[in-house]
Amino acid sequence: MMLTVVGTPPFLCWTWQEKYLPDVVHNERGFTDAVKKLTKIAAANTMARGGTVLAFGLLLREIERIKVIRSDPDMFPEEGMPTWTIMSPLRPEWKKPLFTPMLAML
Repeated sequence: MMLTVVGTPPFLCWTWQEKYLPDVVHNERGFTDAVKKLTKIAAANTMARGGTVLAFGLLLREIERIKVIRSDPDMFPEEGMPTWTIMSPLRPEWKKPLFTPMLAML
């Protein structure tokens, strides 16, 4: 269903084969835009809510990944990790805007 919903961020499509989210969500504007798009999709289409929750989960995972990288300065990023992920400004406080729309879907 998520493949056919207009406005779905590309990283949510089944054709996305990358291990990491794209560089566009690794800045405040891109992250905020993705959250707004997902929230709008979930509000307009109840059939898309499962995929939307999955997308919110992917954003949460990415924030946690960055947190782990920053928590141990001696830890080397895993092989193949894109520079935009290593240098990402994502922070734990960016999780908060994800929970409001997720709770609204319950």
